[in-house]
Amino acid sequence: MRNLQNGKHFEEFYRTHSPKIYAYALRMLKTPEDALDIVQETFLMATLVITYNGPLADHLNEVYLTAWTVPTYV
Repeated sequence: MRNLQNGKHFEEFYRTHSPKIYAYALRMLKTPEDALDIVQETFLMATLVITYNGPLADHLNEVYLTAWTVPTYV
């Protein structure tokens, strides 16, 4: 997950997952504006986790990013 700190890799991560997160949020919330807010909040939190450098950083990156992206595929 450390390679996501590179802007190019994060952009690819965003392009891959944001449409699925948006679709899921839109299904749940029914309004495009609210769905876009959820996408922004999700990737803001992802950025915070990715840039966290404290103890267990690698483990937290893996756990949190998986937790945010996996449910959107359901």
